[in-house]
Amino acid sequence: MSIPEKSFASHILRYVGVGLISGSVVHAGTLGGESALYITLIILGIFSFVIGTYLENENKFDKNFLSFIVISVIVSIGTGMVSGSTQHYLDGPVYASILLPVGLLMAYVAYLYKDFRHALSAKKIITAVLLSSLLGLGLYGIAHQIPTLENHHSSKEDH
Repeated sequence: MSIPEKSFASHILRYVGVGLISGSVVHAGTLGGESALYITLIILGIFSFVIGTYLENENKFDKNFLSFIVISVIVSIGTGMVSGSTQHYLDGPVYASILLPVGLLMAYVAYLYKDFRHALSAKKIITAVLLSSLLGLGLYGIAHQIPTLENHHSSKEDH
């Protein structure tokens, strides 16, 4: 595979992976009865992301690569939680009010660990936990003030 095609394959696999994760992580908690489908899509998203990350970094493969992949997957899941909960806040506001700050915290701490390990400290983690908690409490409070909308997946069209 030539460099442009390999680079494109890496790019698309990583972004499709995060997209599958983000859509599925929110739908697994908001669409009753279909959670097995969305868990399967999360797993496919993780595999897609891992393969894309491997293609991008295969020349850097060493004993730390597995750790790099695991942390990258945690970042992608956290990012997916933020993206999915933001897009579907009105479909399931209580669930989204928990998913968004947890995903943000997870992605931030994993990202710092992956790329800026030297800057990671207990103070930063505690601050991130506190800010995420405040965000979650605010979103949770708002969630109880707005009606849950019928989401776009549950509306039935008459033919």
